[in-house]
Amino acid sequence: VYGDEWGFEKVDVNEEIEKYNSSRKRFLYYAWGIWVTAYARRNLWTGILAVGNDYIYSDTDSLKVLNYEKHEPYIEW
Repeated sequence: VYGDEWGFEKVDVNEEIEKYNSSRKRFLYYAWGIWVTAYARRNLWTGILAVGNDYIYSDTDSLKVLNYEKHEPYIEW
């Protein structure tokens, strides 16, 4: 929380998740967002490891690599 300075406010996590999941404004189950994000990050990381030294840059959902043809089997997979 922030007033004149930053501080902490202890909350009951289970209560907050229940409140979120019961809200008529929510459109996804809380755990889905966590799982999908973690799975996407895992896929991005395995791509970085697979291309090795040909890795240049990655964003949240893409890799920029050298020697694309060399890595095409992984990318197609």
